[in-house]
Amino acid sequence: MGFFAFVRNFVHFSDPRHYRIFDKKLETITGKKNVMGVKETLLEEGRTEGVQIGRKEEKKELNYLFVKNLLTQTTFSVAMIASLCNVSEAFVRKIKKELNK
Repeated sequence: MGFFAFVRNFVHFSDPRHYRIFDKKLETITGKKNVMGVKETLLEEGRTEGVQIGRKEEKKELNYLFVKNLLTQTTFSVAMIASLCNVSEAFVRKIKKELNK
């Protein structure tokens, strides 16, 4: 698919009709209409990566808040909190240190 997008966006046909012919052949080969070009593909990949990064950041923030709440509202050990939150003990100790400032 990448090859077709490359050809479609970077090779210039002298006759404009060849673009339509190429697009029709591409539709036949791929079974898709309006196949994304390189720019659209890169933008879509960027969006997907951005969503994944956002989810990781959100999970990190939720873990932080959960650990913070357990540290302030329970007498659980660092090991117990790390186990409950599925984070490292170092992560829990770091938050504990921040809270003690």
